Amino acid sequence: MDSYGLELGAQSGALARRCDGANAPLGHFPPEGRGRGQGIFFTTPITLLQPLNDVQHLNGVYMKVTGRRAREKRELKQKILDAARELFVREGYQSVSMRKIAAKIEYSPGSIYTYFKDKDEILDCLCEETFLKLHLGKMATVQTMKGDPIEILKKGMETYIRFGLDHPDHYIVTFLLKAPLYENPGSRGTRKAQAGQQCFDDMRNCVRRCIEEGSIKNADLEETSQALWAGIHGLTALLIMLPGFPFVERERLIARTIEVLVRGVSLDCV
Repeated sequence: MDSYGLELGAQSGALARRCDGANAPLGHFPPEGRGRGQGIFFTTPITLLQPLNDVQHLNGVYMKVTGRRAREKRELKQKILDAARELFVREGYQSVSMRKIAAKIEYSPGSIYTYFKDKDEILDCLCEETFLKLHLGKMATVQTMKGDPIEILKKGMETYIRFGLDHPDHYIVTFLLKAPLYENPGSRGTRKAQAGQQCFDDMRNCVRRCIEEGSIKNADLEETSQALWAGIHGLTALLIMLPGFPFVERERLIARTIEVLVRGVSLDCV
């Protein structure tokens, strides 16, 4: 029995002993002839309430134990994901095995299979995590901004670039890593595809506002959204993967790229 079982067992045993009287064996009943209120449970109000208090205490212990177990499971799952991300970036997806990931966190391979069926699932969870961080932590805030739709669009593009630069390993695993999992028609049903679509919708919504308010004229929503995303993705990937290239000052390059892209789609080409 593990420490959780021992803890609950000790509390349960104490409850059973108190419920049957301080000095009475389990299952003991008052002798015949004793009046109502003279038995073990009815001598004072305290003895009447004690079993209820003990049950409440035992429930509290149980909730603490289950809460601790759930927290430890979440922490171990995140530890597996963090180790896998580091290995995927350093060694490439194909070179990493479940055994390598287990060795990285000093656990047995069997422990990892409790949480993930294979490394494809680990990769898919990592990509989902990236997109959720980008959407919930960054892009969703841009969606609530008020003002000039063009400036909001620029802010959304800048937010995307800075997220990638602030989380390069997340970006590499999600956007630059090649994996068979995403090279077949069924990849649309993956966690990555679903969470990624949500992030692309953030970009699409910014472009839609510009079109609806006339800041971008005669433009196809999908074509324009994809063209802008391709541009900011290209810059983000280059800055991450080619740190030794003699780029101009980073802030200037980011601002200039966004300006060129937005100005380009704002032109009335008809």
